[in-house]
Amino acid sequence: MEPVYFLLVDDLEENLIALEALLRREGLVLLKARSGQEALELLLKHEVALALVDVQMPGMDGFELAELMRGTERTRTIPIIFLTAGSADQQRRFRGYEAGAVDFLHKPIETDILISKTKVFYELYRQKQEVARLLNESRDYAAALKAADARKDEFLATMSHEIRTPMNAILGLSRILQMQPLNDEQAKIVDTLHSSANSLLLLINDLLDISKMEAASVILESAPFNLSELLQAIHDMLSVKAMDRGLDFQMHTSAIEGMHFMGDAERLKQILVNLCSNALKFTTEGSVKVQVDCTPPVAPDTTAHVTIAVTDSGIGIAPDKIASVFEKFVQADSSISRQYGGTGLGLSISKNLAEAMGGSLSVASELNVGSTFTLQLPLEVTDATSSPVTIEQRVPQSAPADAPTILLVEDHPPNVLVATLCLQEFGYSYDVAGSGPEAVEKAVSNDYAVILMDVQMPGMTGFEATAAIREEHANQGKSPVTIIGMTAHAMAGDREKCLEAGMDDYISKPLNLAELEELLARYCSTDVPA
Repeated sequence: MEPVYFLLVDDLEENLIALEALLRREGLVLLKARSGQEALELLLKHEVALALVDVQMPGMDGFELAELMRGTERTRTIPIIFLTAGSADQQRRFRGYEAGAVDFLHKPIETDILISKTKVFYELYRQKQEVARLLNESRDYAAALKAADARKDEFLATMSHEIRTPMNAILGLSRILQMQPLNDEQAKIVDTLHSSANSLLLLINDLLDISKMEAASVILESAPFNLSELLQAIHDMLSVKAMDRGLDFQMHTSAIEGMHFMGDAERLKQILVNLCSNALKFTTEGSVKVQVDCTPPVAPDTTAHVTIAVTDSGIGIAPDKIASVFEKFVQADSSISRQYGGTGLGLSISKNLAEAMGGSLSVASELNVGSTFTLQLPLEVTDATSSPVTIEQRVPQSAPADAPTILLVEDHPPNVLVATLCLQEFGYSYDVAGSGPEAVEKAVSNDYAVILMDVQMPGMTGFEATAAIREEHANQGKSPVTIIGMTAHAMAGDREKCLEAGMDDYISKPLNLAELEELLARYCSTDVPA
């Protein structure tokens, strides 16, 4: 630790030597000055913890030195003890305290009093140094944590992109194959391929979600949605699985029929799909029932309390295991992982998401009888209409009657193949640009209904290409073209980044064909040249 500095000011050398002998201790540096001018010079060089100043000195006396110290920012807060052999009249004391003194000691100085008082200032300054050290350490630690979080976010974004890019090709091409006329054996092979790829994507998403939650980087959207439609879409998605297992899969949503809420529908869907999928997975006979109850608000745009209970007649959970079901990488029994699969991440993610939404997720269970997972959420009721819920298994709609031309901007050949096959399937014509500069050139030279813009490209990024297109169109007086960002990052805030860059919307990879078709149908208009 740095030393503590005391300043001793006296015009007599013998007094300075005597003070030095009394105050000498480890960690203390005694600076000696025989005049006010020498003292000021030392104060400019050192950070002083205490000044012991003789009042009566030729030239600049102690009071004048103290007044100068109080007038300078660097020395304003240094405590001063005056040493005086003069009278102790009230007027003299008042001037000393007015000049900034914290105490007076009269000569001849009592050794014990001097040592005791200076010891207090020594310890106080040591504490100040320790506080400053801890503060600097905490700042350094906070900066290191921030840098580590930034590196982690960058790593997650990179890994998400690198994993999702090939997954986009696998899922997209297998989905397109599912839509082709196939014999039974071919259909079974393609269905298995697509299902396995989806399972892998779910695992990847779970791992990324856990990492994002640990980094506190999950951002929730807020948009109007219809909860009964969302639940019906989940029922449609999972009903085939229920039928295959011979289970009665019921949804009771009358309490919220026709109500619209504000919130993150995708994250809520993630929770409910996880709860319903688990219930179906761990139930061999009987039923899975979803019961929705709602305490309505007094008026629109106020909060309703929604309770969604998912009850199954499955294997249940042992009493000593219930407390751990929401922990990461934990399942009630190791044999469950072997028999049913899974990572033990879904419930942990669901509980974290529920709490991030201001709600809760709890469980009640009886071994070999069944379980009930109860999701409770405060949801703002709104009169606003919601976008239709899209589920990947939805059958694609027919192509627009007079399909316009789409510009696809994508540098990865497998992704180009997936996207162009999708556009063909939907009945659109298209151009392809393999880089940002090529995209700008084509967008300036042609009229497109929509530009599908890959965000991460070498050289000119999708954001930079979007800005260039917007600028060129503005210079030409052309109407702004719709630009939809495509990214394999799937990280918190991606949508906001796309909108801030001048894009109109955003879709993540692997491409959800139903979502892509709905986006194109929403933004394309038949009066745009094909």
